[in-house]
Amino acid sequence: MTPTKLPCILLAQSNSVPIARKYFYEYLRPENSTVWEPPQVMQIERWLLQLANQALLFEQITFPENLNRVLQKREEQLVWEKILREDLKDSKDFLQILPLVRTVQETHRLWRIHLSSGHHDFPPNRTWERFTKWQTKFTGRCEAEGWWTEADLIASCLKWIKEGQIPIPEELRFIGFRKGEDLLLNKLRQALQSRNSTFCNWQISRPKSTKRNTRCFSDQESELRAAIDWLDSIRKKWPGAKLALLIPELSRVQQTVRRLLDEQLVPDFEWQTDSSQDVYQIVAGQPLLELKAFQHLNHWWEILQLHSSTSYPQIPLELLSQVLRSSFWKSKDSQESLIQLELALRDKESITVSHSLLRHLSEKTGCPHFLELLDSLKELIANTPKKQLPSEWTEFLRKVRQRLGWHPGREWDEERELFQDLSQLDNILGPIQLSVLLQQARRQLQHRMYYPNQDGTSEKILIMDTQDLLDLPIDGLWICGLTEQQFPPHSRKSNLLPATLQNNLGLNSMNFEQVEESGQDLLKRWENQAVDLVLSSPLSIDGREVRPSSCLNWPKRVEEAADSRRLNPIWKDFANHQITLETISDSVGLPLPLGTDVRGGTSVLKAQALCPRMAYAEYRLGAKHPTVPQAGLSSIQRGNLVHWSLENFWNQAHRSSALEDIVQVHEWITNCIEAALERFEKYYPGLIKTNFRRLEARRLNILLHDFLDLEKSRTPFIVEASEEKGELSLGGLTFRVRIDRLDRLEHSDQFILLDYKSGTGNSSTSWFQQRVTEPQLPLYAVNLEEGTLAAVAFAQVNNRECNFKGIQAEEASLPGIKPFDKHPHKKELPAEYDWSSLIKDWRVRLEDVAHEFAQGVAPLSYGIQVSSSANLVEQVFAYSGARGFCRVYESHVSEFIEDPF
Repeated sequence: MTPTKLPCILLAQSNSVPIARKYFYEYLRPENSTVWEPPQVMQIERWLLQLANQALLFEQITFPENLNRVLQKREEQLVWEKILREDLKDSKDFLQILPLVRTVQETHRLWRIHLSSGHHDFPPNRTWERFTKWQTKFTGRCEAEGWWTEADLIASCLKWIKEGQIPIPEELRFIGFRKGEDLLLNKLRQALQSRNSTFCNWQISRPKSTKRNTRCFSDQESELRAAIDWLDSIRKKWPGAKLALLIPELSRVQQTVRRLLDEQLVPDFEWQTDSSQDVYQIVAGQPLLELKAFQHLNHWWEILQLHSSTSYPQIPLELLSQVLRSSFWKSKDSQESLIQLELALRDKESITVSHSLLRHLSEKTGCPHFLELLDSLKELIANTPKKQLPSEWTEFLRKVRQRLGWHPGREWDEERELFQDLSQLDNILGPIQLSVLLQQARRQLQHRMYYPNQDGTSEKILIMDTQDLLDLPIDGLWICGLTEQQFPPHSRKSNLLPATLQNNLGLNSMNFEQVEESGQDLLKRWENQAVDLVLSSPLSIDGREVRPSSCLNWPKRVEEAADSRRLNPIWKDFANHQITLETISDSVGLPLPLGTDVRGGTSVLKAQALCPRMAYAEYRLGAKHPTVPQAGLSSIQRGNLVHWSLENFWNQAHRSSALEDIVQVHEWITNCIEAALERFEKYYPGLIKTNFRRLEARRLNILLHDFLDLEKSRTPFIVEASEEKGELSLGGLTFRVRIDRLDRLEHSDQFILLDYKSGTGNSSTSWFQQRVTEPQLPLYAVNLEEGTLAAVAFAQVNNRECNFKGIQAEEASLPGIKPFDKHPHKKELPAEYDWSSLIKDWRVRLEDVAHEFAQGVAPLSYGIQVSSSANLVEQVFAYSGARGFCRVYESHVSEFIEDPF
């Protein structure tokens, strides 16, 4: 290899490389040339590593005898981690091992490149002695294995350059190196002094900005909006201007910045397009683990890890939901079937899913391929040794990827490099379990950065971190967030280096002279770089007060927030009432044929009475809101246990006189609860464990004793029906219903209708209103023979209180309920209005509601308006499948308080 005559451009930060490469390709282009050799533009550390690798590859230097391989930073970190874990296994510092590993690794790098020769005249301390102990173990391990670190290779490369053993470019230019952050550059300069190469900092040949402008804002969002507006105004005046916005800790606020950029720069009528890609470019990386493709792959890894630890794992429902909804794997099952499977799993209301339940629901919803895929992965794990070398586990993961048909799209290279790096850990980790390898894979995905769409287009507004300084000409430059914590920038430091060494290297952040000198140098660089320069600071960030940097003179006036999104001119005219908005009311759907069998039972009538639009969405259009699983049993599941227990009890007791035998009642209760729990476990397999089942049986036992004590105080009765199913016709429709209890008074032909309620707050108020929002009992009542109804009531079975709430014809039927003549609502009715009149009105009102539903009448509301109370809104949406269909619910009820027990 011979030295190239083209200049080599070396940068401090790797993020800046695409931008600088684009600039210098054009800047160094020969006149009237369409084809030319571009210059080399690289980050300085990458360049030194590449130079050293080329020297070894082309045998420009004698190959070191003790070199078998060069450890990458992540591999070196694993070696350090193993040494520190062994030394600190009995220490409290063990909990902070990973930050300490990174600090030790950086300290060793500084020592190896900058301090290994000389700098030994300083008083040692305990921290330094402990570091040297770890360093001795590390270097001993590396020498035994024939490993070099990247720091070793860089230090050797600098030595080879100085001794003239390897060719280097004739001209080098340095860009973006801050004072105090140029340690490696200084070492390179020293090595180049004995060579014929020309080297210097890149100088911008352009006039300085007239004066820097400083601005202060009330909060960070106001500051960012003003900065974006300022850059946009310059872009409109000079379309070809080079513009940049520098933001401290850009990776942390990247999503917020992107949102504000879209609001300010992209008109609302172009929001759903890719117009933002033509306006600005965020020069910031994103961890691979935050990309959707790798998040999905990680979900499958979690499932593999669960199967590797036990034969029949309980898989978290949210994990399965993420997998079923993903588009990054190929499934022979239809997307609709996978969605139905997820909904069916959610309907079970369990946080975890057993293999038996998953098999049952997969077959029920028509997802055989998904089940086959899980079984094949389970078989693959079972036939794989528990411990293998990382390279063998990597091959295993490749097989898993092939079976999944996983396709990451643009991130194929990152996935291939990840597996290559993992396969090289054999000598470092040795045989390991799958969970250990997946842990290393996740760490690498978290630290590997992905840089999309970095083509360096000069016409775009560049959004960069303040760490990524570019000594390139810019027409408009705005630097945000210059608070006391961010400016002057603090030099990186190692807590393990003695203060003497930190001072020698310029790394001591307590050396205020060095910090101030570095800040002033940075200001001059910014002023020389930009024609128009704005420096700004907020007074608060995320509600936390901050101080502007004391190194700058700030104006006394604090600016407020700028205007938000650009509007389409049409919307501006509409806002100014220059355009009339035409609306069309369409609140009637298609009618149902006469005699249609309606699914949903009396819930249809309740939904139609409360909000016809929601009833139409849920029971005509099939809108379904996914169930949110929760820890323990849901209110519906607890209610089912109460219903089943009471159903079992009255199927044995039959009449109230059986309650007098206390011993028999106790035996019946115990057996009925046991039968209810067994029925529950068949419907919700694996949901309740032994201890939880025992506690639930005890709760039900207490609850049933309390309620049956209430039943003993009633007029003697016989249970004619319990949880009996049937069909009722109303409004030309057929409803499938199930009555909780139908009792007959023992010495008459009068009947009592009961509806078990395991919650509190049940009310019969709507039975006296035009729209009956609790239609179940009235619907049963109007289908009984005329003159045979004695009472209708909610049987409230709750650990706080067991009672009856409803209406009865005479006072003797149910305790605690006033007769119809003394009911509070009777005062609002005519004097001649009696018990039979109420039942007749129920029939008319229920017929009207059923007819509405049959005719497709679906206005937004009868019983609920946007201004309705939260309690009424909660009634409509508490268990509605159409909760995601309307925003009334989310605007009124922030969260449900379901505490029925």
